[in-house]
Amino acid sequence: NWFDNLGVKFAMNDVSPLYFFLGVEVKYFDGDIHLRQSKYDAELVDKTEMTFTKNDSRSLQYLTLTRSDITRSVNLTSQFMQKSNNGHLQGVRRILRYIKGTLHVGLRLISQSPCWLYGYSDSDYGGYTTTRRSTTGYNIYQEMTWITYLLHDLGMFLRFIPTLYCDNMSALYMIINPVMQARTKHVEMEYHFICEKVARGQLVTKFIRSKDQLADIHTIALTKQVFAEFRRKIGVTVPPLTSLRGSDEGS
Repeated sequence: NWFDNLGVKFAMNDVSPLYFFLGVEVKYFDGDIHLRQSKYDAELVDKTEMTFTKNDSRSLQYLTLTRSDITRSVNLTSQFMQKSNNGHLQGVRRILRYIKGTLHVGLRLISQSPCWLYGYSDSDYGGYTTTRRSTTGYNIYQEMTWITYLLHDLGMFLRFIPTLYCDNMSALYMIINPVMQARTKHVEMEYHFICEKVARGQLVTKFIRSKDQLADIHTIALTKQVFAEFRRKIGVTVPPLTSLRGSDEGS
């Protein structure tokens, strides 16, 4: 298996199941794994209850490993840590209050989920009110290619072609339109990259309604109800009630 193959090239031992690593707690449940940083969360909240420093901003960045629901807010506030004002610090306090109320939330990985690779692409055009710059949800095109190569190296092969969902019909039409318009020159490199992937049958692009665009959780402000729904859909949830470790885990 893949672990034995790694053991051929590297000195490593399979000691026991992983339960804690670099601040990340690992809990095993029937059919899935839950990763969370509740201890790290609580320590960070207690530490910054009275004061907040630039180093604490980096601590929030580390928390996004298992809490992608706060990625947008953390990245936004981190831009102002060099010259922050009371408004920026107030935004950080709101993030900390949210973390304090969701200490047990983490990333859920389901072992029996289909081996499909799909991504969501979106941007908030001119949504940053200070400079009117745009926010891109994720450079998902190259990332999906990298993930595909990584899975191949691990001996895992996708049954279906990776799918990219987008809620912009104009962008989707550009992919199947061989004519490069002059006004789209600024996206020429990514345009050709995606067109090549689609032409080779290595990527499928599909339309998705804006209300179902999961990338919005990383690009724009959402209502509380929509945010909670998108958070659940990207796998950021509370753990199931019962752990496979039994009573030694505590409540």
